[in-house]
Amino acid sequence: MTSAIPIKLLIVDDDQTLCANLKSFFERYNYKIHVVHDGVSALSAVESFQPDVVFLDIGLPGMPGIDVLREIKNKSSGIRVIMITGMAEEELQREARILGADEYVIKPFTLEYLKGTVMDKLHRLVLRDYHALSENVGLEREKFDRLFDAMPDGVLLLDRQGMVVRGNPKAGNLLEISFEQHPLRIIDALKNYHFQPQRASPQSALPLPEPISFELIKKQGQQRFDLVRPSPRSITLECCLTSVSGGKENLKGHLLFLRDVSEQRRESFGMKRLIDVVSHKFRTPLTSMGYIFMLKDPGRMKERLKKRAWDNVISNYERLSAALDGLAEFGTLHNQKIIPEPIALRTLIEAGLGMFRGRKDVKPGKVKWNPADFEIAVMADPVRMPVVFYHLFHNAFKFKATRVNLTFQPHGNYVSVEIADNGIGIPAASIDRIFEWFYQVDDEFTGQQHGMGLGLSVVQSIVEAHDGRVSAKSRFKKGSTFTVSLPAAKPSQR
Repeated sequence: MTSAIPIKLLIVDDDQTLCANLKSFFERYNYKIHVVHDGVSALSAVESFQPDVVFLDIGLPGMPGIDVLREIKNKSSGIRVIMITGMAEEELQREARILGADEYVIKPFTLEYLKGTVMDKLHRLVLRDYHALSENVGLEREKFDRLFDAMPDGVLLLDRQGMVVRGNPKAGNLLEISFEQHPLRIIDALKNYHFQPQRASPQSALPLPEPISFELIKKQGQQRFDLVRPSPRSITLECCLTSVSGGKENLKGHLLFLRDVSEQRRESFGMKRLIDVVSHKFRTPLTSMGYIFMLKDPGRMKERLKKRAWDNVISNYERLSAALDGLAEFGTLHNQKIIPEPIALRTLIEAGLGMFRGRKDVKPGKVKWNPADFEIAVMADPVRMPVVFYHLFHNAFKFKATRVNLTFQPHGNYVSVEIADNGIGIPAASIDRIFEWFYQVDDEFTGQQHGMGLGLSVVQSIVEAHDGRVSAKSRFKKGSTFTVSLPAAKPSQR
């Protein structure tokens, strides 16, 4: 396989801010970028930089973009040109198509437009002539190979029967497979995923998942769809299928594009769940705090009712305060820098237990461990990592644990800490979802519980920011065990 040489992209636009933003965006995806701001410089850069693709503004000052396009196509018809245009330039768009523009994109750009429409057009453009290139030898075939391997998204080349002809390195990483295996059917490459149609609109219900088949994928045409793997780590791939050489008469195969959108889907779903949770969790205490209005005239209340009213107000105030504290903590997660340093596990655990001071509902003495055994050093942030142990202990006691046992085990370059409790456990149907934002196990299993469903999300975010891992196993009504694996401190770091 050829080495993944970056795709060379020439950006031509007189808007220097736009050029800087485009350059920054595409460099994140390992494109090699050259920027110029006028037509004459663009023609010079075509000779010296020899780009694979040109982003060319139609409305350039001096030498217009249309004239630059004409010169580029006269000199090298193999260079792909994507015109940058405005909504009001329809006549110029038509002229650009006649002169050989391969695609056009409309400004102003948003980040989502760049990630979606622009990247899709670029990828299909540089690969759509695969069949013609594959029948040639020399520079053209080598050019295709490096473009294919350098794609920042995953790409699979399929034959007409759905067999995988080849895949680029990104596709191999996303699907966790090797393309050395032959023959490889697409349904085997995707065996851990199920097909998930996308929502018709953000407000519509999520369609039910379906088993994957090649016929189902082909039926989508060029419409985007999702492939979802629920476990061991939830992954969502946004996909699009396009034909090679086009048309049913001379169809040679298909290109399947794969993009990891797991984080975007989690954020989108998390925002919807946030609204649902906040409206539910805040409504009950706010309604119950209506006792405040009764206390405006305490003289007419019996002492027993007055005490109950004050207890209710204080209890619900504490619920609201805890919920807001949880939201505030979660909101600052991505803004707080993790600064690991060599530190003993004992110090981190004791700091986590110390966060329970003053709380009546949790007794740190229920945590069974021998501090002297936990002097082993790990690489951890001394401020953020104690929060992990605090949430795991709090979670155990919140769900009826009367005892929590701590053990640890070195594993090569990592140290794993096990937090095992004898609480009510987690139903099997929920175990894969407990680290999702705002997820809470149904009340029928746990009883009515306070909180926002953020504690374990915070745990996962902090641990993974340390290049660590957290996992859970549980037997319902028997208890749960959480395992936190952290990088061990090297002897030279201690």
